[in-house]
Amino acid sequence: MQQNPALNKLFHEVTAVSDPNAMKNLQPMSDEKRQFLEDALREATGDRYAELKKAIATLKSNESNDGDRTEALELIQMECEELDVANDLDKLDGFDVVVEHIYHTDPETRMNAAWVIGTALQNNEPMQQLCNQKQILPKLLQHMASEDDVEVCTVV
Repeated sequence: MQQNPALNKLFHEVTAVSDPNAMKNLQPMSDEKRQFLEDALREATGDRYAELKKAIATLKSNESNDGDRTEALELIQMECEELDVANDLDKLDGFDVVVEHIYHTDPETRMNAAWVIGTALQNNEPMQQLCNQKQILPKLLQHMASEDDVEVCTVV
């Protein structure tokens, strides 16, 4: 396993302050040390929303094909299982983009868009309120009433 020097240094910093005698000598963290810790954590965890942003960009792109869109919507749906991510979907300008895809010509894309909406709203009051503000459910239900594809209807 490859060792990460930044994480090794972070480990040493943490173990140094875990000594009870060291706790007596604690001082405010310098800007340099704070920046180091922030960088080490960012490097260790990566951008939590990088894949989500990429999926949203795929949905926004005119260059994406139906397979790309399906894959993007499946990833967004999976990520929206976590309530914090679902709540941030609108902040990332992704929720409206997903809603637009219920009108897509490809039935699988429509089905996956509906699935994402359902996942984002499930047990999630802030997203339910957002959905009410944007009048999304009436639009979704009206569109789905005329849906011909049985699989899409079963999701909704």
